[in-house]
Amino acid sequence: MFVTHPFQARPRSIRSALCAGSLVLACLWLTGCSVFGKSPPLRVEKVGFRVSPHANENSAVAVDLVLVKQAVLNDTIAKLTAADWFARKSQFQRDFPDDIVVVSWELVPGQVMLPTDLKDDPKVWGAYFFARYSGSGDHRASVGTDKSVIVALDDNDFSVLAAR
Repeated sequence: MFVTHPFQARPRSIRSALCAGSLVLACLWLTGCSVFGKSPPLRVEKVGFRVSPHANENSAVAVDLVLVKQAVLNDTIAKLTAADWFARKSQFQRDFPDDIVVVSWELVPGQVMLPTDLKDDPKVWGAYFFARYSGSGDHRASVGTDKSVIVALDDNDFSVLAAR
């Protein structure tokens, strides 16, 4: 016969161990994994521009920088073309006023703008430039890990470069 001391812990059943493990996982999920210090990966601080003398068929180019503060919304914004963005911009701003920051410029051919500080400098999950060119194309570019960038607006499209 097996006798245990009254203060000795009894062996746990597999069921109670699984329940305890599930409870720990649920707590981590509810806290948003803040225990691991997960934070947005990007921080955009400065933006400059260099516009080709013949950009957009010698017409001004509207450019929006969209800073996405919500990880879930980031996937949606990342898939938009510039035409989609500019058509739906007002609705996005109404639907997600606390989750996106939009900074807009209107640039003319030949213009050069040295990198300047952004007024709102949030840590973000994604940062995307959209340029309104008259020709077809996505006209969207994401910002990498560079904190300071130059947007080179060429004749028919653009690119985002690290500022030096």
